[in-house]
Amino acid sequence: MAHWARVGMQCVCITDVWTCVSRPGMAPGIAKGDVLTISEVETIEGEPYLTFRETSATRCYYAGGFRPLVKRTQEQDVAKFAHLLNPIHIEERV
Repeated sequence: MAHWARVGMQCVCITDVWTCVSRPGMAPGIAKGDVLTISEVETIEGEPYLTFRETSATRCYYAGGFRPLVKRTQEQDVAKFAHLLNPIHIEERV
């Protein structure tokens, strides 16, 4: 199972190429950049697959084609690194 995938979580499709169409019940129908909400996470033949609220319940997609949606503002991103802009004072030892 994809370690990040949880029911109710939103994710972003990062691919337009689907290689899972030969498996029963799995077909394309979403596009790169689509934001979807996970409704089910399952393992099929040892691989993680996701089903989404926004698509047919009979279709599932390989989890490798998605990444978790991270909702942050630019200010929040910059704040994580602001401490790097502050000078570091090192005491001189004699």
